[in-house]
Amino acid sequence: MPQIRSLSINGRELRLLRYGRVDSTQRITRGLPVETVVIADSQTAGHGRYGREWVSPPGGLYTSIVLAPDPLLPLRAGVAVAEALSGCGVPARLKWPNDVTVDGKKIAGVLIEEADGAMILGIGVNLDRVPYPGATSVRAAGGRVTAPEELLSCILRVLLAPTADDAILTRYRALCATIGTEVSISIGRGLIRGRAVGIEPDGALIVSTAAGARRIASGECRHLYGRGIRSS
Repeated sequence: MPQIRSLSINGRELRLLRYGRVDSTQRITRGLPVETVVIADSQTAGHGRYGREWVSPPGGLYTSIVLAPDPLLPLRAGVAVAEALSGCGVPARLKWPNDVTVDGKKIAGVLIEEADGAMILGIGVNLDRVPYPGATSVRAAGGRVTAPEELLSCILRVLLAPTADDAILTRYRALCATIGTEVSISIGRGLIRGRAVGIEPDGALIVSTAAGARRIASGECRHLYGRGIRSS
């Protein structure tokens, strides 16, 4: 059974359920009321976008939050995680749409799923350990390693602040390492390659290609470095 308590953020009372080891905080959170937060010490079946495994050993932040629908949540969540990590001394950047990286290495991931008329925001942050080659952690990046709940509170304070959409968009663009970078975007079985030149107000990525500008609402983005491709 979880430990249950209230979490006060920006004058709002959230319900926090704390677990030890779970299969997935995303699964546990389904069906719970809006403004419920689930946090776990580790996960055995954590996953990210496209069902990819999110390695979740003890020593990281693994949380899912039930929120009211918000079309800009992908950008808002990315900004919240990156800015919270910056407060820990980590120079975090964003790879469209909301991967959080340091020097091209992934330090945190964001997953958004819809269920029962709500949005479930999953966040995983590597705090103490680097879970796989090519990733990084707060400790490895030279940042201040905080307790998972402390970092969660920092993220929630940004996420739940009454911030206008245009202000979130401005902050997202400032943090986005994708803008100005050569990219390849996988959309289904198709592939678009070009230079990312901007972010639309709804969060879509604008890519300049040999055939002209393309507006991309969703897809898997890879930054191209030299002759190789690295997915951060």
